[in-house]
Amino acid sequence: MTSWRQRLSEDNAERHRHAIRETISRLRSLEDKNYRVMESQLNDVALWAAKECIGPSTFEWMLDRIEELVEAACSRKQPEMIKAMNNYMRRATAIVQQAMMLRSGKRQHAFASVITHTASLEGESQDAFLEAVGAQFAPAEVRLIDPATFKLRTIAHRRKALTVTLKPRVTREARLAAALDRAEANAFALSNEDVRSFLLAEYRLRNRAFRLSTLPFNNAIDVLTAMQAIESIRSPAPDSGVQIKATKLPTKLLTDCYQGNDYLIEIVNNADKTA
Repeated sequence: MTSWRQRLSEDNAERHRHAIRETISRLRSLEDKNYRVMESQLNDVALWAAKECIGPSTFEWMLDRIEELVEAACSRKQPEMIKAMNNYMRRATAIVQQAMMLRSGKRQHAFASVITHTASLEGESQDAFLEAVGAQFAPAEVRLIDPATFKLRTIAHRRKALTVTLKPRVTREARLAAALDRAEANAFALSNEDVRSFLLAEYRLRNRAFRLSTLPFNNAIDVLTAMQAIESIRSPAPDSGVQIKATKLPTKLLTDCYQGNDYLIEIVNNADKTA
């Protein structure tokens, strides 16, 4: 069983499974004399089998047991083994790739060899080696590299650069400027629903139709409300049973801020319109 179990793998499991079945079939077809000899030897060697045996023949029970174990290994254990082998191969591939990258990096960059050799030295030998390296570096000139003048060659280098690059810090002045921009953008932003609600309230207050030019123009909100009134009336509105109607007049709307056409604003109930 041990040799068979060791040879079970993804590519030859079915082949060995078929071979085991054929071997069991040949053992079951033995002559009576040989069958009794196998039964006697098995009872002498495997006393535990005689105790666990269910049936008159220990040899037959052993063959059935082997066949059951092989079937269980191929149906349940083989998928687990294949999954484990795939995980092992992925990990082994990753380790090999990392080792190859380290080896190629060591060949390409001389400073890696210098560091390795420095680590292998101690005491005065290390000091002497570092002095020699320093003498070689003495004529070198250090300059800042413009990032626009070079490109990172591999994805690993780009990821490393992203991890090393410092994230920009947001200053208090930048936050204040952003807050002012948002406030200025939202200061005079009116929704069509708000304008419609204002027109309905104005109609109920006057209890009659009114001209757009009769609305108050005391501040910027009033001016924007008048400018957006016709747009809000013509835009789709929820079916609340009340419809606002705007009729264009021949007169003009003249204010200190803008001029345009004047409109007559009136309310039409859907129930009255249907009737």
